[in-house]
Amino acid sequence: MSEKVNRHYHDSKLKTAEIFREMADTYKDRNIKYGDCMFMVGKLMVVMFPNGITLQTEEDFNKFHQFEWMIGKLTRFVNSGRTHIDSIHDLAVYAAMQEAMLCYYDQNRRATKETSYNINPPL
Repeated sequence: MSEKVNRHYHDSKLKTAEIFREMADTYKDRNIKYGDCMFMVGKLMVVMFPNGITLQTEEDFNKFHQFEWMIGKLTRFVNSGRTHIDSIHDLAVYAAMQEAMLCYYDQNRRATKETSYNINPPL
């Protein structure tokens, strides 16, 4: 847990207005590093999914959510002038998590065909 977040839990004297000021400082700091990524993601999604995308199952939503995190990290890296190393590290971690999720769902489908039970997710 970050020092700032940890302080929020343990310092009962920290007032709500102070928390909001810290949040605003965090926003300003991230916006300097990454720019307005929140607007880039939508533009990328429209290009990648010109016909839209249908998400119906828990699996669909889980896989798309992980994918969207990767897009967010990629846009942060681009907006940083392709210099923010943490964004690339995070992107790689999310890509590995995406692969693990794909393997889990594939394994679960195969196991379900062979037996009558589902494999529990690796939580």
